[in-house]
Amino acid sequence: MDEANETADTEITASEALSCIDKLKAYACKEGLEPLYAKIAECANLIQDAVIAKNAKQSTIKDYFDKQ
Repeated sequence: MDEANETADTEITASEALSCIDKLKAYACKEGLEPLYAKIAECANLIQDAVIAKNAKQSTIKDYFDKQ
C-alpha cells in the first residue's frame, strides 16, 4: 500500500503521461496485443479530455460583446 501512496504523490504532467502511453501503445502494437492497444488508446483519450476540460473556460455574454 505504501508504494501506491508514493505513486500518487509523484507529480506527472499530462505530456509525460501521454509519452508513457505512447510507449505502451508501441509495446502493445509490437507484441500484437490489439485488445490491450485499444484499452491504452482509451486511456490516452481520457487524459486528453481531462486536459481539455481543465483548460476550458466558459465564455460569458460580456465576452461576446467585448469582441465586437
